[in-house]
Amino acid sequence: MAQSENLNRAHVSVLARRFGEQLKEINLILVYSLDGINGQISLPKLIEAMAELEALQGRSLSKGESERRLQEAQDGAKFASAQVQSGFPVLYAHAAVAIWAAIETFVEDLVVFGLLDDKSLLQKRRISEDSHSIGRIRGTRP
Repeated sequence: MAQSENLNRAHVSVLARRFGEQLKEINLILVYSLDGINGQISLPKLIEAMAELEALQGRSLSKGESERRLQEAQDGAKFASAQVQSGFPVLYAHAAVAIWAAIETFVEDLVVFGLLDDKSLLQKRRISEDSHSIGRIRGTRP
């Protein structure tokens, strides 16, 4: 039994480390995305300054291309400003889904490793077949 407990601890340790790494990655994506969205707000001014510099150096883009780039930057700045003002709902929604997926994966892997470590669990009756099913414990039908 001691060997099985050690194996369980080793599996749980691996899963917990993997889960922690996933959360760190999600956090980094949030941090870098927040920085990028905030930086997008000042991009139109940067595009204008670059166009002036290129004109001074005699390397101007066509008027149409310059206007297209500036319009894209302004559209991006408008979206970024709206996200900042509303508290980044799109970004945090994506982060919530990523965290949910990480938790779900952690739990599923934990169950799989538990079954691999203790194969006798596969021989047990299903909870719904047990006389003490969750439904009966709660006083409802399963």
